[in-house]
Amino acid sequence: MLFSPSPKRRFRLQLRISERRLLLMAGDTLAVLVSVLLALYIWSVRAEEPFTLAFVLPQSFWFFVLVILWLLLASANDFYDLAVAANRLQSLARLALITGQMLLIYLIIFFFSPRDALPR
Repeated sequence: MLFSPSPKRRFRLQLRISERRLLLMAGDTLAVLVSVLLALYIWSVRAEEPFTLAFVLPQSFWFFVLVILWLLLASANDFYDLAVAANRLQSLARLALITGQMLLIYLIIFFFSPRDALPR
């Protein structure tokens, strides 16, 4: 037919590159925040203290420190490069590298901090 209606296009949300990177960063931030909350819960159980706001608030700096540290290391290792994010093997390799760097930094803090500053 000469004047047939065009096929219906499905509407898909198209994000700009900067928005995709921001979405990756937001997901990572959420994962780090949940991880810190879980770590604080485990800390409270091991210390035999109730997991309350009174326990979490004095440790709230860890939420900021670890999120900032994660985002810095992830950016330094090009974790938010969309070509890396699209390749699962590369993403897992970068994730392992960043996690190793975080562990190394934590171990340095752990061994050089005062005796009662961290759970041991």
